Amino acid sequence: MMPSNNSLDPHFRPLPPQSTISDSIYPQHYIAYRAPSRQDDASAPSSTAVYIDGDFDKPFWQSVPWTQDFVDIATNVRPKFRTRVKMRWDDEFLYVGELLSDVVG
Repeated sequence: MMPSNNSLDPHFRPLPPQSTISDSIYPQHYIAYRAPSRQDDASAPSSTAVYIDGDFDKPFWQSVPWTQDFVDIATNVRPKFRTRVKMRWDDEFLYVGELLSDVVG
C-alpha cells in the first residue's frame, strides 16, 4: 500500500479542497504556442530541434508554460494524480508534451 502523501511520486501535489475549484472554470481553455520556424532559425538548429524524449528542460520547451492541472469536467471529480501539458505548433505539427503522474511501484 502506498503512503497517503505519495512521497514516492516527485510530481505529486495535493489538490485544493473542492470548494476552491469554481464552476466558472469549466471548460478550461489551453494555449498552444507557436514553435520557432525551422527556416527562420536554421542558424541555431540545436536550440529549436524537437526530440521526442520526454525532456522538458530542452530549449524547445523551456519558454512554454505548463497548463493548469487537468480536472474531470464530466463528473466534477478531482483526479487523484496530477496531469498537465505543454503545447507548441508549427506549420506541420502539433507538439504535446504531457506530464502524467501515477503510483510508483
